[in-house]
Amino acid sequence: MRRSVILITLLSCLSLISSLHAQLVVIDPGHGGPRDPGAAQLGVVEKAVNLDLAFALEKYLHGFGINTAMTRTVDKPLSLSARARYAGHFRQPTLFVSLHYNGAPRKSAHGIETFYHNAKSRKLAAAIQGELIRVTQAENRGVRRGNFAVIRKNQAPVSVLVEGGFLTNTLERRKVADPAYRKLQAAAIANGIARYLGKPEAAMIRFSTPREARIAALPMAPRPRHAVRPAPWAMIQH
Repeated sequence: MRRSVILITLLSCLSLISSLHAQLVVIDPGHGGPRDPGAAQLGVVEKAVNLDLAFALEKYLHGFGINTAMTRTVDKPLSLSARARYAGHFRQPTLFVSLHYNGAPRKSAHGIETFYHNAKSRKLAAAIQGELIRVTQAENRGVRRGNFAVIRKNQAPVSVLVEGGFLTNTLERRKVADPAYRKLQAAAIANGIARYLGKPEAAMIRFSTPREARIAALPMAPRPRHAVRPAPWAMIQH
């Protein structure tokens, strides 16, 4: 009886590992090229921070044993239709995650939101949004159905679009400009994807102290020139 239980457990673990390796996540850093910078404020340009976020997310997903592909790895233009078709090049089951930062006429607009188009994608959107809000403690703008072409016409069965904060908001722009904060967001998105795929809780990326998530939400005061301490959200356990 005991051997049977062990065998069943082992087979379940092997099945989970196999399914994770079979799954492909297409990471789409939004915008790109000289004519499509995306939102830009005071030197923080969306196309650049999108790409940096994408590289960090790729590394975390590889740590989970999840295969990835990226729609772009350099600053180049890529049409929405080309992005939407990209997942169709792969035979294996595919998730598509488009990464963006927001902008608005009102500088007070702030927060994180995740969009989906088809009902099948809502679960992934909710998993990613939940992890982002839990870790960053940013304003929760919710999980929303969106009509963006990159997810509406996507050839992946499950596709979402993440808006990681407003570059037009002073406080959020300061956070997004910090590579350590983008790394934190990437870890949260990776956790959301892994959770959606059924990764066990024990395998999730963990942060050094429970206090870090709360600190990440606080306004960033100008740092004295002599200060060299890293941002409090920079410490992520691997």
